[in-house]
Amino acid sequence: TFGLNYSVKLIKPKKLKKNFSRIVLSWGNKKDFDNRGNFYDKYFNTQTSKKKKILWLIIYMDKNLPKKIQSNIILLKIKGNKILNIFNWMKFLIFNIPKIFKNFDYFLVNISSFNYLSKRIIFSLRTILIKNFKEIIIPYEGQPFQNEIIRFLKNKNDKVIVTGYIHSSPLSTPTNFIHKQFCPDRIFLNGKDQLFCFEKILSWPKKKLNYIPSLRFRKNKIKHKKKIFIPYVVRRHEEILSNLKYTHEKISNLNN
Repeated sequence: TFGLNYSVKLIKPKKLKKNFSRIVLSWGNKKDFDNRGNFYDKYFNTQTSKKKKILWLIIYMDKNLPKKIQSNIILLKIKGNKILNIFNWMKFLIFNIPKIFKNFDYFLVNISSFNYLSKRIIFSLRTILIKNFKEIIIPYEGQPFQNEIIRFLKNKNDKVIVTGYIHSSPLSTPTNFIHKQFCPDRIFLNGKDQLFCFEKILSWPKKKLNYIPSLRFRKNKIKHKKKIFIPYVVRRHEEILSNLKYTHEKISNLNN
């Protein structure tokens, strides 16, 4: 869905706590909530019930809402509308036309759907983000809305600390992670190869980089017998099934 069709809605608990020193901005689904309305964050491997002094802003990915949400959670629900709002589109385009004289590439970036969605998210969260938080913690992916939130926060209060956590290995061409003006003040990484990549290739200052064991994945003893490992994304399903059939019939029995 094109970004101009997006609408953003905040869902708050009936009794939202008022005093928080930190924010976590993350993603979630209905399955991540328990019956009491507590949220399990898979990126940080923790329950919101154990971090009650933190305000959790959850970009909600499902259509159906959880029955309850606890007093330290706000859901940010993004919905793609089927009908394009022509008025909003024209207003947005006219507002950005002067930027074409600065640089055409800059103009194209500003009218992109990702940039528009970033503005909508900021508009929805502005009354929350202007409060005096000490720190905001993000499973950082270098997404436009994340960088826009950092820009907004730094313009309002340059003392707020922005912490980013890299929860997965970089892509083959990780241009989204190139160091720029509005980046986290510090980044936590899980591997020495990531440290090398961020410092030597993506131009991050060494003082911003921190190495810690993975929060998302735990080193448990896993019995590898009777297990089949497949890629994170499977596009050619028939090919996978064909190879499994060949392995079962020609190489090793895969029963059980």
